[in-house]
Amino acid sequence: VLATAGGLAWQRAPLWRADLRTTVGEIREVRLPDGGRLWLNTDTAVDLDYQENHRHLHVLAGEVLIETALVRTAAGLARPLGTRFQVRVDGAASWVTVLAGQVAVAPARSPQRGAVIAPGQQRRFDADRAYPPSPAPRRGTGWEQGMLVADDQPLGAFLDQLSRYRRGVIHYSPEVADLRLVGSFPLTDTDRALAALPQALPVDVTFITPWWVSVSAQ
Repeated sequence: VLATAGGLAWQRAPLWRADLRTTVGEIREVRLPDGGRLWLNTDTAVDLDYQENHRHLHVLAGEVLIETALVRTAAGLARPLGTRFQVRVDGAASWVTVLAGQVAVAPARSPQRGAVIAPGQQRRFDADRAYPPSPAPRRGTGWEQGMLVADDQPLGAFLDQLSRYRRGVIHYSPEVADLRLVGSFPLTDTDRALAALPQALPVDVTFITPWWVSVSAQ
């Protein structure tokens, strides 16, 4: 299987011309031609490349959750071995999180430096190598069901994720960034998710404008 170079892929398929696309805050489920299922997270673009001799998904930007199918990014290939897994494009690299089964990743320039990812693990890989595995989130993803799950997560990291689902800015002060958060929060109404934070942590949430939200210590 051949993976195109990242620059050529972007020239071939600009994001606005992608076969499948979501906007900021949109989550979409798609039935694939081979019977698999695909969920597109917020602000995601995917090309479908289904031929007689191969079936590829090319993730141009954003994040997807897949049941079956073969996924390609500029970093290389993620080949499922009877599985359910997630792929997120992160600049020139990609993250693969395996929820069930196994996934083999093959870096585009160094396929021999790939790796097999076991269930419950995640790996970052780029065009040259696959990096050591780390544990996947214990409570799964949740975004495909419209929820953002925080499993003893630093508040700053949670707010950085939440900001992907809304336009504008979520500003938080340094003193609250390391507070640990546990819970599930709705992605379909990010205002409600933000408004719920003072019930879980000693923080104040101020909606300065619809596009600027401030989170500070009480």
